[in-house]
Parts: sequence; C-alpha cells; structure tokens
Amino acid sequence: MAKRNLYYSLSFLLAIIAIFLMSCCAKRVSVSEEEAAKTPETVAPAPKPVETVAPKPMVEEAMPTTEALKEEVLAMAEGRTSAGLLPVYFDFDKYNMRSDQTSRLDQNAKWLKKNPTAKIRIEGNCDERGSNEYNLALGERRANSVQEYLTNMGIAPERIETLSYGEERPLCFEHDEECWGKNRRADLVTIRK
Repeated sequence: MAKRNLYYSLSFLLAIIAIFLMSCCAKRVSVSEEEAAKTPETVAPAPKPVETVAPKPMVEEAMPTTEALKEEVLAMAEGRTSAGLLPVYFDFDKYNMRSDQTSRLDQNAKWLKKNPTAKIRIEGNCDERGSNEYNLALGERRANSVQEYLTNMGIAPERIETLSYGEERPLCFEHDEECWGKNRRADLVTIRK
C-alpha cells in the first residue's frame, strides 16, 4: 500500500506539472471556414501601429528538480515527521529498535549534527490495539528509545524532548496490519531550527 501511495503521489505531482506546462503554452486561434474563404480585398486593412515597443524577455520560473520532487513526495509519505528527518517504525507491542530502522536513526543523527541549533520533539505513536493507558506508556517507551539512540550517537539530550500520543494520532485508518504498521512509529518534529 505504501508503494501504491507513493505511486499515486508521484502521479499527482507529474499531473500538476503537466497542467502547469500546458497552461504556459500559447493558445491556438481557430479560424472559421468563412474567415478562411475571405480574399485579401475583403479583409479590412490592419491599423498602422503607433509605436512599437520591444517585448520584455520572459523570465522562466525554475521548475522543481527531481530531487526536490522526491523530497516532497517523501515528506508526504512520512507523515508528521519534519523535512530532513525520518520517522522510526516499530513492531507490534515493541519499543526496542528494529535492525532495519537504525539507518534512519543514523541519518537523523547526521541531520542533527549538520543543524546544531535544531531542537526536536520525538512523538511516540501506537496502533489502535490495546487500551489508551497501555498505548500512551508504549508510545513514551518508543520515544525514549529513539532519544537514547540519538544521544548515544552524540546528540545532546537537551536538544531532544519526548511526547507520547499513544493511539490518538494515526496516519492510517484501515484496520489491517499494513495500516497498523504505519501507525507504530516515532515522529521526529523540529521545534526549533
């Protein structure tokens, strides 16, 4: 489903770009058969121009690069996590780091090191299964797990705060494993750049 959403997002962006490019093209003038049949004698002479002014050169707007489009689509696909950072996903009923998520955490640590004045909030989230109290506690453990990893990578703890939303802020509302997997995450949100 994630690949399908990414495909739809890319298709949507390409459609918008195509519409924009088509609207910039010159419009064709249609000539009726009656007008086409007129001879030069029946056509009124064109008025003499009073003064000709050279047209100003058009300034073309910069089209977004492929990399910028990829970042925009990635940002849409990654939910509430701020641009430049990546969310971290968890297994059902777990808060320990999955091995396939450590590269995301390493990339987040790299971004934080490149932006030394940035401060972030790690927001722990859960899927809908379990009680509200349980999910709030699990979301907090997930946020703390990400914070611990980042501080072990050299990020100062005072630059990171944590918050648990439990199951209150889902990204996906279906009731299946694929959707629940998107909701079991820790979002990294920039609160000061």
